[in-house]
Amino acid sequence: MALPIICWGFESAVVPRTLPCICEITAIMDHPSESTFDAFAAYRQAVADVLALAGQTIIVFDPDLGECGFEAPATLALLEAACQRSPRSDALRIVLHDPDFVERDCPRLQRFLCDYGHRASLRISDPGSRSWTQPFIVVDGEHLVARFHPAWPRGKACLAMPSAVTRFSTQFETLWLRGENRAIGSPLGL
Repeated sequence: MALPIICWGFESAVVPRTLPCICEITAIMDHPSESTFDAFAAYRQAVADVLALAGQTIIVFDPDLGECGFEAPATLALLEAACQRSPRSDALRIVLHDPDFVERDCPRLQRFLCDYGHRASLRISDPGSRSWTQPFIVVDGEHLVARFHPAWPRGKACLAMPSAVTRFSTQFETLWLRGENRAIGSPLGL
């Protein structure tokens, strides 16, 4: 499902934001749906679609965040909007096996994590937990985007289906509790 692009007070597309209108959100909540994808572009679009629905929490597991598109300005704008909307201090939680890609290739995401450190956090998984490799994103405990294998683009998106996210949420909490906090960005030296 492609959602309309809305620019908030900008005439150029410098800060595009993909947000659904209230009638689209209501339609999604009333009609659970499941769809599949088999290309990385479709996966990134599914990620953007569920991030636009975020109201409270976003939990993300990915071995390295290499394919989810979090470095794209439009996706970062969605993460920023979600963190601003959420009243929770744990609005965005991310668990990775390997932070090298984020540290090396994601300066925008690093800046976002520094700016929203009060709402967003990142942990590195415990070496004993690295057998789990299926990337997923769960939004508000009821929307899911999951790939079946980290090397392949095939996966599914489940909207308004809390029963589909239970296994992933439980696995995430296990990874989160065993993981170690990771500061991303440059220390201030204070």
